[in-house]
Amino acid sequence: MSNRCDKKEKDFMAYCDDLLSRLDSTDIKVFEGLVTRAIIAKCKIESAFFELAESIFEISTTKLYKVKNKTFAEFCEEELGFSLQPIYIYIEYSQID
Repeated sequence: MSNRCDKKEKDFMAYCDDLLSRLDSTDIKVFEGLVTRAIIAKCKIESAFFELAESIFEISTTKLYKVKNKTFAEFCEEELGFSLQPIYIYIEYSQID
């Protein structure tokens, strides 16, 4: 069985080597462009997540959820579509400096 695994691993490594040898400058530029887009998207997500966390914290501490809901849990579920567990994680996150 080990020999069969070794052969599959060698075949896979040969496939990877072949694939890498066929990369050209266009592939590298496409790759770099996609990595840049991914990093920008990651930054936007982190920023939006922090904004969400701060907003939820403010709504919770000022009890503004009572404008439309009886409880904070009801607000979280009906307005945000989240249960309390992730919301408390977000609130905790908003307190990190």
